[in-house]
Amino acid sequence: MILPENAAPRTILAIGAGAQIQAHLALFLTAYPSIESCVIFNRSRNARLETLRELLQSTFPNVKLTTGALPSTHSKEAEAEFHDAVKAANIIIT
Repeated sequence: MILPENAAPRTILAIGAGAQIQAHLALFLTAYPSIESCVIFNRSRNARLETLRELLQSTFPNVKLTTGALPSTHSKEAEAEFHDAVKAANIIIT
């Protein structure tokens, strides 16, 4: 999705759950209060991913935060979920 030059971003996608992604998401969510939806994909669903989601949700309660695992070669459903999230994102952080 490509936004017009003056349109504010509404969706953000991040890949990873470490300190760098946490810092980038906090920066973007602060800089763009127009963001309504944030999806975070990690190699696996684990404690670090859940902790990041909880931290961001408490800091940015108006943003819908969802998480997912990056698709493996054996999961067509996860692959479709990931591709849909990429297509819908206005900002992608890797």
